[in-house]
Amino acid sequence: MTVILSETPFNLSIFAPGVLFGGNPLTCDDVAKLVANGVTHLIDLREQWEWMGPGRDGAEAILALEDANVERLWLPTCDGGNPTSDTLERAVLFIDAAVVAGKVFVHCRAGRERTGAVLLAWTLSRGGDANRLRERAPLLRPLAGQQQAVYDWWRNRF
Repeated sequence: MTVILSETPFNLSIFAPGVLFGGNPLTCDDVAKLVANGVTHLIDLREQWEWMGPGRDGAEAILALEDANVERLWLPTCDGGNPTSDTLERAVLFIDAAVVAGKVFVHCRAGRERTGAVLLAWTLSRGGDANRLRERAPLLRPLAGQQQAVYDWWRNRF
């Protein structure tokens, strides 16, 4: 079950113990919410243009993450595109290490598609039921191609 921890434009939801997800943090206040919720690690799936392009916000949050000593793993993945096997593997390993040390926040821009693909991969790696992803976190909506990329990664993982 997803619990919404914030009603502001910056959404923050629980996926599993130690694993949170949502849309991109854009401000110092958003980063403060992450830290207040115990986040020590963060996976950012956005491409650079998504926070540095004309009319975009978010560079402030990246600096605030550094100041707050939140470890950020940047795995740029095209919006609407499929994550690579390397991206999925690195994300899964990072999440596993992060939940031992604290909490991890996984995000793309909206926190639904690319984020959903990464959390689907992590669910499979933990022996979870992929069919229950939507039930467990209805906000997550990985696209069909993203789901297929996850299943391909999973089949070829070992």
